[in-house]
Amino acid sequence: YTFVCSTDVKSYVYKWNGSKGADLSSSNNFYPAKSGSTSNDRITIDAGDSAEVTVGSNNNCKHLKIAEGTELKLRCTKAGGAKIVIDSMLEIDSGATMTVVGADTMTFEMAPGAKAHIRGHFNTESDGSSKTKEK
Repeated sequence: YTFVCSTDVKSYVYKWNGSKGADLSSSNNFYPAKSGSTSNDRITIDAGDSAEVTVGSNNNCKHLKIAEGTELKLRCTKAGGAKIVIDSMLEIDSGATMTVVGADTMTFEMAPGAKAHIRGHFNTESDGSSKTKEK
């Protein structure tokens, strides 16, 4: 899996090397090790197949993009819930899916002026029930 992270000054590419269910919040799940979560990160998840990632703490990024037919499952493991703050853009490309699973609350906080372009699918699943947001 490739997570592309960049800042306004310099771009960085981090390769996801976490196993199924590994934590997005852990810098050790990236190669090279990522130095925390910043509001300048541009993250692209483009595995082209299924990926399951846990979120054990709050995260910040400038741009989060799910692409290349990736079926991403995000599972909150933080008691009381976790938050992903997006400063600029949430994108889910056509053919890609992001599903938030589990009983704990996962909040996506969009900064003022941030946009969401959902051309694929955004789903939620909890206790066996699911809801889908398409286009």
